[in-house]
Amino acid sequence: MAWVIGLVLCAITIAIHHEFMRVLGRAIRKSRKGSRLGLVAAVMVLVVAHVLEVYLFAGAFYLGENWIEIGSLQGEVSGDLNDYAYFSAVSYTSVGYGDVFATGYLRIIAGLEALIGLLMIAWSGAFTVYFMQHHWSDDVLTDV
Repeated sequence: MAWVIGLVLCAITIAIHHEFMRVLGRAIRKSRKGSRLGLVAAVMVLVVAHVLEVYLFAGAFYLGENWIEIGSLQGEVSGDLNDYAYFSAVSYTSVGYGDVFATGYLRIIAGLEALIGLLMIAWSGAFTVYFMQHHWSDDVLTDV
């Protein structure tokens, strides 16, 4: 069951990221070429997408622990939403501090979150490089 939940969460994460990047791509095509503000806005939109994806998994950890009862978060936890968000962010970014850790089948979901987080971060990095290569003029790049 945890594998199914994790894979569904991965599919939703990919869909969220794709939609954010699709809308962002449209906005970039309409924006002024070489805009520093455009780059900042694009990166901030990607950050919002990542935060939304982190909270998607945080909600899954909460439901997995409190409703489905397939595991729990252990360590330095108080049981509020911030614990789930923190653990999710640490898992999504593959930081893995270890002060909070999943038990039971939630470990499978955490592992899948680390995998999909790594892929989404790489996708965002590739998108940012694309933006800089195709939408910044040579004179803007020499000013960086």
